[in-house]
Amino acid sequence: VKKNITLDQDISVYLNNNEKISPYFEALRISLIYGVIGALWILLSDKLLAVVITDMDVYIKVATYKGWVYVFITTLLIFLLLLKRVILLKKFLKTIIYNFEELSANNEELIALEDEIGKQFEELEKQSNALALSEQRYELAVEGADCGIWDWEVEKDIYYLSAKWKSYLGYDDNEIENTFYGFINIVHPNDREEVISRIEAYISGKINSYESIYRMICKNGEEKWVLSKAKVIKDSKGKNTRMAGSHTDITE
Repeated sequence: VKKNITLDQDISVYLNNNEKISPYFEALRISLIYGVIGALWILLSDKLLAVVITDMDVYIKVATYKGWVYVFITTLLIFLLLLKRVILLKKFLKTIIYNFEELSANNEELIALEDEIGKQFEELEKQSNALALSEQRYELAVEGADCGIWDWEVEKDIYYLSAKWKSYLGYDDNEIENTFYGFINIVHPNDREEVISRIEAYISGKINSYESIYRMICKNGEEKWVLSKAKVIKDSKGKNTRMAGSHTDITE
């Protein structure tokens, strides 16, 4: 009975150490224990009674009680031998059912997560397709425009100048650095201070719109007068993040 208290530990041993349960060995052990005790009872109890009791009538009466004692003892023995195995089996079944329910719950969560990921993937795919289409339209608009397109990320200092405008000024795409310095470097030296001043005034909010006329230097040294217009873009906190606009050749 005391051993039944440690059944939880026995389950842990079986589960963690991959212990094997042999049905044949368990059945044989119970049968042998029962057989040995039964044989000893039959062999020894009659001899003991014959030594202790000499009166035949009393012997027959006690022998009857001895039979009932044997039934009681063997019944109790079988009960104790089977009790631990049955309780262990019950706890195994409860453990299996608990693990199965937990596995089922996890499986339902995985199915729900898979559906959610599938929906997010479809949404991302739609956004990706829309972004690709938007980029194609932007490229077509830039290439089809008569003016040059520029875009300046203020914080990162990344300055984009359309390849068509660079080519118009005689430069290869990689000859102008993609920074504000790269842009200002091709502005006429006499106009740079004014250009920077107007951009700073617009970004700081001193003027409501940006429009500037200045000269840009071509690769061959030729000067072109340019009308530059732009809009500033703010983030959700009202901070200026970028400035985008166009250059139009007004030399003539």
